[in-house]
Amino acid sequence: MKKITVLILSLAAALSLSAQEQKIRFACIGDGITRGGYPEALGRMLGKGFEVRDFGVDGATAVSYASSEEYGQLKIFEPDIVTIMLGANDAAPGIWNDKAYARGLRDLVNYAKTLSKSCRVIILTPLHATDSEFRDSIIRQPLLKVTDWVRINTEVELLDLYWPLRAESEGHLSDGVHPDSHLDSLVASRIAHSLPLKSINLTQNPYIPPRQQDVRNNIARWQDYKFGMFIHWGAYSQRGIVESWSLAPNNLESCYKDRLERGEGFYEYMKNYETLQWSFNPLQFDPSKWARAARNAGMKYLVFTTKHHDGFCMFDTRQTDYKVTDKSCPFSRDSRANIAREVFDAFRAEGLVTGAYFSTPDWHNEDYWYPLFPPRNSAMNYDVERFPEKWARYNDYVNAQLEELSTGYGPLNVIWFDMPCLPRTTYAPMDWERFEKTLRGNQPGIMMVTRALGGIYENYRTPEQEIPDHILDYPWESCMTMNSSWAWMPDSQYKSAEEIISMLVKVVSRGGNLLLNVGPRPDGTLDEIAYQRLEEIGEWMKTNSEGIYETKPYMLEGEGLYGTERNGTVYVFHIPVSDEGDADAGAPSAISVKGISPKTVSILGYRGKVKWTGTSDGFTLNLPDSVKDKIVCIKVKDAQHK
Repeated sequence: MKKITVLILSLAAALSLSAQEQKIRFACIGDGITRGGYPEALGRMLGKGFEVRDFGVDGATAVSYASSEEYGQLKIFEPDIVTIMLGANDAAPGIWNDKAYARGLRDLVNYAKTLSKSCRVIILTPLHATDSEFRDSIIRQPLLKVTDWVRINTEVELLDLYWPLRAESEGHLSDGVHPDSHLDSLVASRIAHSLPLKSINLTQNPYIPPRQQDVRNNIARWQDYKFGMFIHWGAYSQRGIVESWSLAPNNLESCYKDRLERGEGFYEYMKNYETLQWSFNPLQFDPSKWARAARNAGMKYLVFTTKHHDGFCMFDTRQTDYKVTDKSCPFSRDSRANIAREVFDAFRAEGLVTGAYFSTPDWHNEDYWYPLFPPRNSAMNYDVERFPEKWARYNDYVNAQLEELSTGYGPLNVIWFDMPCLPRTTYAPMDWERFEKTLRGNQPGIMMVTRALGGIYENYRTPEQEIPDHILDYPWESCMTMNSSWAWMPDSQYKSAEEIISMLVKVVSRGGNLLLNVGPRPDGTLDEIAYQRLEEIGEWMKTNSEGIYETKPYMLEGEGLYGTERNGTVYVFHIPVSDEGDADAGAPSAISVKGISPKTVSILGYRGKVKWTGTSDGFTLNLPDSVKDKIVCIKVKDAQHK
């Protein structure tokens, strides 16, 4: 699963901006690579709903940009979205200084976050440089590492341009550094496709609670769970590629990479891709082991991919033979062939609540991608008004599968609809009222999550691979990967347990849930490192879950401090932040918490006496040496709020 993306030329239309409404302001900060480069192409791609402005400065570095005239002009422009691409000049021979770069980029990012209310900031990595091996080696190693450190500590997004566009850069860098118009267009395309519609138009689509009281009650219970497991699995795991998206006719490397490596055109590739069904045979499939690991990690619920965009069904549907239980699939002869049922039963046996991911598009279904026409994007490829009978059949097909899932797979907490928010110029509305009647007629109280669609069928919101930087006043869940991909991919880099725990703390302290994804291997096992991470998270949760479950967000001031509250007790989480990215700098020995006057203070899991003193605006706590470099939960009882 990728972020919800759309054809870029349709993006502005999807936002429903009238001529009188304010455009979305997009500022492009950078050096000479930005100036006169990709912003122009980006503006053309995004269309009239956006005002894209170039704030590039020739020769700028992360440190010097703050001295430029453009730096002050940014405040006047008040952008809604900011991209920052600096580093090529910082990496030049004789200039590179990791601490100066980290400090300059961090300060610039923090400044950008203040330019408008809820300003969205995206750091772009520099492009591959061919003018000198020194410059490129600096970019490739320390600069990318420091850039990621800034991303983590400023809690903004990072879009990698270096590796995805490295091959395309060859022959398109006029002087070994500056891209030509072709590469500028590729940069702009990658930025535009990274913009999830949900992140842009949420303020224009206010959250609407469901009408039914039983659904509202279910949402309230779900909000107390805080931590769940997401599983992306299908026949595509045999190739170790991005899930389904290698079939999408989009100009994205992740879409065409496998086709390019196999030397196959689109139609040949699609035909061969669908034969993965004939070899899918995960004989080591053991969902009970997954479920135990999830429970021991402190997870309370599951969302499993019953069908992804490629249309391959991981359940025994009667609507298509493109499924794991069809006789053409070798695993169909196994007693565990109805994989979705096996997974749901195993997780319920461990006490977890279960939910079904369900892709709204089905690229295998000929009433979605009509073979008479070539696919243009992830949308259906025909005019619904010209072929209404096809669209009606497709809605019948979806409804029939929802009927199956809601009657034959036990109690489901949610149907998690992916990609339902579709540009009006390329998609037709689906029959959501009918789907609701089917689902809630069979399972009253079930949640429907029509991602980013807004309205009464989006019972909670789902920012993808990102964590909001403030408390949100509606139900929401960040879906994040444990490594760098949704589906299993060989050599995928796993996040550390500390980084995952940090994500959980930040999400919960802002009122959300964390849905953490794992991707099983083609043989049905999880990577051993996935089990290791879950075990490490579980050990932390044994001590600190008191401050996680059934809590409400509590706003705190101070670097590295995140708060929750339950029944009058405040829980202060401290996430150590090292100085300027220098791992040797060490964590602070004392922290200052403002806005709370406590009567008793303790650190969960620490048996010694905690030293703290009250101050005029809160209290100061001395962190024991044994915990000062760990993520700790400080329990503040009988707190008086200042």
